[in-house]
Amino acid sequence: MRRYIRRKIKKLRNFPLVAKIFNLSVAKQESLHNQLIALDDAKRKLLLIKKEKSKVDYFVVDLQNVQQVSVKKVYGSIPAGDLQTKELNNYLQSVSLQLRFKSGAEPVAVSFYESRYNTIKQQSFLEAAANKWEQFVSDLLSRSPVMMQV
Repeated sequence: MRRYIRRKIKKLRNFPLVAKIFNLSVAKQESLHNQLIALDDAKRKLLLIKKEKSKVDYFVVDLQNVQQVSVKKVYGSIPAGDLQTKELNNYLQSVSLQLRFKSGAEPVAVSFYESRYNTIKQQSFLEAAANKWEQFVSDLLSRSPVMMQV
């Protein structure tokens, strides 16, 4: 099954089929440099797909297991006095959505902006997208899950 899924994911355009394999009904999705994040808000699950060269990884996150979501920004070193002539965003190296788990498991990060792949012109748009996803997930975490009736 894993091999079949990886084959289908090879090209991220097969995403609807992959979501169907996991029995997810995607309400929101975002395609990033080499990743894709999708939300099934009814089932309270995130589907994360990351592609690097010929390797594809996927992960389904049950939001019931998530303790906290946040946007993490990483800045490069700033030489003394540079902020007098340059803006702080010139030193931004990455923006990612961080998911921390109740179990204490290793946090999961979805990279929205990386200075080595994205331009400064894309920076504010991708940072806003990360903040939007933080809000989507935070809203779901703050709501208690709806009990399904049989």
